[in-house]
Amino acid sequence: MKIAICGPAAAGKGTIARRFAAEAKIGYVDLGLLFRLGAFAITTGRISRLEELPALIRNEDIKYVWAEGRTAIYWQGETVTTDLLGQEIAHRASILASDHGQQNLLTEIANRMLETFGSVVCDGRNAGSTIMPDANHKFFITARLEERARRRYLDILGRGESATYEEVLRDIEERDRRDAERTVHPQIVPSGAIVIETDVRSVEESVRFIWGVIKRKP
Repeated sequence: MKIAICGPAAAGKGTIARRFAAEAKIGYVDLGLLFRLGAFAITTGRISRLEELPALIRNEDIKYVWAEGRTAIYWQGETVTTDLLGQEIAHRASILASDHGQQNLLTEIANRMLETFGSVVCDGRNAGSTIMPDANHKFFITARLEERARRRYLDILGRGESATYEEVLRDIEERDRRDAERTVHPQIVPSGAIVIETDVRSVEESVRFIWGVIKRKP
């Protein structure tokens, strides 16, 4: 079974996808984390070109691990997951995804990760369109811009980073614009996707809703 969960930044798709994958005891691939990995690797000088990344993954210098409801990425045995979560890396990853060639390469990497699982939940902005268009089930998670900015702002403060709500709001608004205006693979509601608005549904309610849809439709 393949499940694609997509939508804009800070709508709750990652939390919902991880919760569902853990409950269903199936694989989980976080596309956003893979895109951030590419941005992190270039920004920190660990690689000079994104084209070097696939070989590192094939040789297991880089490992993507999903276990006990948590995702981790290891670089030569050392976890770099926390390093991928900062605002600067998120911003650079968004810019990277706007480049046609770089996005295609990262999509290829994501597809390799997906092949390592049987049943899988794939979470990302284009999970149900360009990454896994053949998914058995597709969900588009969304919420109002202001609510998404509030959530991201609280998340940033919770990690001990500094930002203002206005800065976060502008950043998400700009990322939405880039995603929508990309000439290649812009963010869309995928064909056949069910829209879930998390303004009016909690994480638990959203997960239960997804279970209900899947049980009704094999």
